[in-house]
Amino acid sequence: MSPQDAIDRITAVVRTDSTVRALFLSGSYGTRLQDAHSDLDFLAVISDDGLEAFSRLWRRAIEQTGPVVLWWDRQVKGALINAITRDWLRIDVMALRADQVSGHVRSQVTALFDHDGITDGLPDASADPDRL
Repeated sequence: MSPQDAIDRITAVVRTDSTVRALFLSGSYGTRLQDAHSDLDFLAVISDDGLEAFSRLWRRAIEQTGPVVLWWDRQVKGALINAITRDWLRIDVMALRADQVSGHVRSQVTALFDHDGITDGLPDASADPDRL
């Protein structure tokens, strides 16, 4: 499965669930600098009480790309979930509430969907010189 097919399948699963308010590509795909060795990095903005529901939903979404051979769900400042499929597709997601995305910048993410206009609230560039 191509990375774009995986992105499309994952997006299709989570787009209509009210737990997920926005889904962005981040990392190399978010900045459009991916190469043949890039993993898929996502940033999901979830409802305030949706962390547990999101984890289950994300697992179902990833399973649409192939059998999962590694699943690591860490819940720190939202959730960071790492998954690897049998075809060695590496997929990571950071799930945050809307009030936690302020450290991200518009130029480093690509919106797949954004029900609440969160993209409009992201700064164009980082004001933190250490982040550059």
